[in-house]
Amino acid sequence: MPSRSCLLLGWLLALPMVGLACDSLSGLTGAMGPEGGMGPEDGGMEGTTAKHRDAGMDGSTMKRKDAGVDAPTEDASDGGADATCDAAGLSSDPRNCGMCGKSCGVEDCEDAACSPRVVVSALMLSGGIALDSKNVYFLTTTSINSVPLDGGTVSALATGLTGVNYLAVDSTNVYVSLEPGTGGGAVLSVALTGGIPSTLAPSREGPNGVAVSGGRVFWAEQGDGGGNGAVLSVPIGGGAAVVVVGSEVGPEQLAVDSENVYFSNWDWGGTTVVQGSRDGGVTRTLASLPRPLGIAIDPANVYFSNIVDGGTVYQVPKGGGAALLLAPSPSAENIASDGTHVYWSDNVLKTLQRIPVGGGTVVTLMSGLVRASGIAVDGTSVYCVDVGANRILRLNK
Repeated sequence: MPSRSCLLLGWLLALPMVGLACDSLSGLTGAMGPEGGMGPEDGGMEGTTAKHRDAGMDGSTMKRKDAGVDAPTEDASDGGADATCDAAGLSSDPRNCGMCGKSCGVEDCEDAACSPRVVVSALMLSGGIALDSKNVYFLTTTSINSVPLDGGTVSALATGLTGVNYLAVDSTNVYVSLEPGTGGGAVLSVALTGGIPSTLAPSREGPNGVAVSGGRVFWAEQGDGGGNGAVLSVPIGGGAAVVVVGSEVGPEQLAVDSENVYFSNWDWGGTTVVQGSRDGGVTRTLASLPRPLGIAIDPANVYFSNIVDGGTVYQVPKGGGAALLLAPSPSAENIASDGTHVYWSDNVLKTLQRIPVGGGTVVTLMSGLVRASGIAVDGTSVYCVDVGANRILRLNK
């Protein structure tokens, strides 16, 4: 029988090998890498319109203790696995939520799914939402507001407004369309720090979606139903309004890039998704379908939806081409894209969903929403305005 000293020496020599084996297993745990992504493109559609707020949707069963919504039903790896990933903790570990490497960011992990965080609550929200690197900008029925991305103190930037509709943001101002009634619409700007709004375009006929790009503010204007809808622009500091695309039927939501404007003809029974040169030149119909509404862009594609005849979400290349059906969705009013995924809110399903660009598996990120409205995405999170519950929710992507 070996002496005790020999046994002790053998045990000490084996320890480094055990450590190497553990390191190798830890490395294999994180084999599934993150999915890529990018921030929203400058001038993309921001928010939704107050006219879609009260569609008669009823409530829904609530589950999550913090946000009152069900969290993702399926997901893929969004980050490197934590070295301490333990299968026993996947139901509650925010660093490894449901699977090793799935990070919830600042949100909690419950039942193996990331829980949405309530960023804003107890305010009569209108639906519009926009983001910058620090804040969420949003509308109530009478005001323009901001709150830090993670939540906190709400700052009222402008109050006493009527008919707040859509909004967009740049590095200095928030831009908002007002649609209080026939001929009484306007496009305003207010500093990010708050103050008295400046009227950039008074006496407009139903201004809707707003975007800002290249020193100009663009907006979609539905007109009076007589084929006089248009997309117009004005310098961010004020000046004469210019018609970018005219003689349209009911422009509603709007997105802009460095070359073109993209909009849905939804009001007054409109049936087209249109691309037009931002200098007022060539106009092209990208798709024809009943009542298109939601619209968003990324560097390569235009995404749009309709909410009649069963409802759908589509993708079409910028410049035109065959439209690709991404998913059926009965009431996809608002769309966003980060270049990797397409996101939309649905008020029949009461969900926030996403699908990879080009198609694939639909993932439900939030369910149990009362009345989902505007959505926005940044590099890490997706935000959804639940106007039916007077709250804004944030979820790590």
